[in-house]
Amino acid sequence: MSEKIKKWKAVSVVIVVIGLELLFGPGLLYLLKSKGIEIYSASQASQYPGNILLQWGALSIYPAILVLVAWLRRKQEFLKDMSLVIPGKKQKILVIAMSAILLVMSIAATVKTGDVLLIVLNLLFYLAVVAFAEEFVLRGVCPFLLRNFPKFVIYLLPSVMFAGLHIFAYNGFQMLSMEYVMQFISSQMLGLIVSGMAFQLLKDYTGTLWIPILLHTILDFSAVFSY
Repeated sequence: MSEKIKKWKAVSVVIVVIGLELLFGPGLLYLLKSKGIEIYSASQASQYPGNILLQWGALSIYPAILVLVAWLRRKQEFLKDMSLVIPGKKQKILVIAMSAILLVMSIAATVKTGDVLLIVLNLLFYLAVVAFAEEFVLRGVCPFLLRNFPKFVIYLLPSVMFAGLHIFAYNGFQMLSMEYVMQFISSQMLGLIVSGMAFQLLKDYTGTLWIPILLHTILDFSAVFSY
């Protein structure tokens, strides 16, 4: 197989991997919403814990399968290839510091809301269902598949797809219209692409996926203060 064919195959696999993440993640919620099935927001976590855990479990099936497939294919190299190791002392200190920030945020949010279950479930959601799943797929699997490409491809392609993953959520999973799609592309997409590239840069600079995962969690988890 020629090098050119190998590269096109890698790009195709990346598109399929992210396409399935879109289909079985936000796309699934959009489909359920269109069928009149209630979609629970993270702010309702303590009101409907059983329903919301079932919903989050469904969203986690594909990333879990992808983790399993990556591990089965790479085995002893899995943690290294997916950048799930913490390589040095500075990185370990940073991981501990960011974890401490999440703990402080959790305590402060619990005091503010008076709802321990709400905060615990939200922390689980933003850490595992959102941050880990997205970062593993987009900054773990995809860069590994694109490792023989120039840096700009490794940064740009997953980041464009990362932006696309948010098209349903930014509309509250309501019916998409051409007007909304054009508005999303013109006003939101560039910022999301830049954010995705920043997460990739952070992973490359620190040598570990855990830093962007924790930062992603901190940024999203801050939503609990608006409940």
